[in-house]
Amino acid sequence: MQTIQLRPGYHKPDISPGSDAQFMPSKGKRTGNIDIKGQGRSYRVQGGDYGTSRIQMFGPAVVSEVNGVQIDVRSTPPQDGIDFGGNHHMCVVRKSRIVGIHGRQDTVHGDAVQVYNNSDVDVLLIEDCTLASAYQCIMTTGGVRFIILRRVNLRDEPTLREQQSVAVLHMAAPKSPPCSIFLEDVWVDWPNASKSWLAISGPTKIIGHPIFGVPPSGDFCP
Repeated sequence: MQTIQLRPGYHKPDISPGSDAQFMPSKGKRTGNIDIKGQGRSYRVQGGDYGTSRIQMFGPAVVSEVNGVQIDVRSTPPQDGIDFGGNHHMCVVRKSRIVGIHGRQDTVHGDAVQVYNNSDVDVLLIEDCTLASAYQCIMTTGGVRFIILRRVNLRDEPTLREQQSVAVLHMAAPKSPPCSIFLEDVWVDWPNASKSWLAISGPTKIIGHPIFGVPPSGDFCP
């Protein structure tokens, strides 16, 4: 396992071809975006307060994972929290809090988690997370075959509203329809949530149901 210490400011780490790499946070609240691109087998961004930083992870890779991070972009121009691109077997966001997302469709819209267009992803797994957005929380414009949301709350950021997307979870152009969405203990606190929690294009199989409202114990990742 290659361990890389992330330095303050913008950082595009050097990754050894074919390696497994974990990226450790710098001390204190992070400043500067992170772009992880390489030919490795697995990447893992581990823990820490990433402030207003965006994390991008590009394959090809077997697994790309973000674990235990805090991101809050309410004070910045619209931007995403975590982006995945390229070919992956699995993209994972776990035990993370991504809030303060906002934007407009006609300028720049923000997503807490996005899979880029022309990507090829077998599984997108988001678990034990809190995602909060005034626009939309999850966008999969690329090809994702299976989405798993487990112990996740998706909620509104009404004080940041410029424009609201058509849905909390917006899927476009599934790579290999029918795509499947698996929901377990997923809470949606969103305007008109029963009609606007999901927008899809193409055949999609949904396993489970969202729960509308706020989790009794509060955010899954406080």
